[in-house]
Amino acid sequence: MTRLVAWILAICGFAVGLSDGSASHAGGALTFTSRHDALAPEIRAFVADVERRLRRNDPGFSDNDDAPALWLEVGVKDLGGDDRPEVVISFHSSVFCDAEHCDTAVYSRSGEAWYFVGYIVTREALNADGRWVSALVVEDRRFNGWKVLYDGHEFYFCWWPAGRGYSLDVNEDPARFPVLPGGPGYFWGCAD
Repeated sequence: MTRLVAWILAICGFAVGLSDGSASHAGGALTFTSRHDALAPEIRAFVADVERRLRRNDPGFSDNDDAPALWLEVGVKDLGGDDRPEVVISFHSSVFCDAEHCDTAVYSRSGEAWYFVGYIVTREALNADGRWVSALVVEDRRFNGWKVLYDGHEFYFCWWPAGRGYSLDVNEDPARFPVLPGGPGYFWGCAD
């Protein structure tokens, strides 16, 4: 019953938040932006590096006129509870998106190095301007110390520690960053 009530509240909050192109939820919305100039300089430099790596690593992105368009939507929020924000990047392109979802990666910084934390899928919605935007809810509840992520529709993403039969392959990150030490990271599905 509690799960049903939480699900209904999440859906209602999600639907209200879509009016301005962002998700809304009691736990807090992860607001995505495609305006990278609004990001902190170190985050902006990291996002530029991600884009360079994507273009270099994926043969679908070449310097010819037939290359698919690519833009990155970026959300910044502390997900691990360590007062250091993680960077969530949704990859918008025909290479990474279908009709309703886009591939999205979570990254964390430790010292001067950036690490891949997990690979999720965000649900896409049209905002008031007719532009597709990523929608992701960051819940108040935590699972294994990390905030639970919710796509506002059907998928929950939780942090699973190492040794649970899960593993993250660095190749799951299209930008090819190393996996966060001590992972493995975010996976679909949560247990109560």
